[in-house]
Amino acid sequence: MKVEDRHTARAVVDLLAERFPKAFCVYQARRKPLKVRIHCDLMAALDGALTERELHLGLGWYTRNKIYRVKLLKGAWRIDLNGNVAATITENLAPASKPKGPAA
Repeated sequence: MKVEDRHTARAVVDLLAERFPKAFCVYQARRKPLKVRIHCDLMAALDGALTERELHLGLGWYTRNKIYRVKLLKGAWRIDLNGNVAATITENLAPASKPKGPAA
C-alpha cells in the first residue's frame, strides 16, 4: 500500500471510529467482526462524506489487520454500525496458524 493510501486509510478509520464508536475502534485489540456488506450501510449513513475509494481503503486496512482476522471464529458475532448483533459467523474464517519449524 502506498504511503498516501495508508494515510487515507488511517484517516478513514479515525472518522469511522468517531462517527460509529460501537462498531469501529482505532485500537486493534478492541476491534470486532463487522457485518458483511457494512460498506453499503456506511455509504448511506455517511451521505457522501467519503468516496467509495476512501471507504474501500479504510475498510480494507481495518479488516486485513491480524488481530481483527483472528477474531473471525465460528460462533463470533458480526456487528452493525450501532454495535448490534447482525449475524453469527458460521465457520472459522480466522487464518490457520502455521507450524513452527520441522516436527520432531
